[in-house]
Amino acid sequence: MFLSELTAGSIIQILKYSLKIERPDQSAKNAFPSGHTGQAFVAAQVLHNEFKNTLPLLAYSGYIFAVSTGTLRIVNNKHWLPDVLLGAGIGMLITNIIYHYEPFKNWNPFKKNKSDVILQLYPTFNDQYTGINLKLNL
Repeated sequence: MFLSELTAGSIIQILKYSLKIERPDQSAKNAFPSGHTGQAFVAAQVLHNEFKNTLPLLAYSGYIFAVSTGTLRIVNNKHWLPDVLLGAGIGMLITNIIYHYEPFKNWNPFKKNKSDVILQLYPTFNDQYTGINLKLNL
């Protein structure tokens, strides 16, 4: 879900601020595509991919909330229909592309086995600086 949200969100933000499409209420020029709808459909697609074989009611319930999110963005005069449709499409497409690649699906950076990659992230504080250390053991 993290990779899907990060990738879809990045694509949506790049499009929003490159295309500069005005919102229906004329409050800003970053309407196309809808970021809220994109995020909602990423979550719905993750639910679907994770639970479609075991808990179908849960798997499809995310779409109810995602469609509601897109509909309310239009009703509240924040987006046009194409904004919402592209946001939903990007969210679902990116999530399915990431799920297609099996190594990412089962990779757990916090599980410690000899064959696994170990990732550590921890804060560092000093009188002269504050920072974050990243340690990656391959």
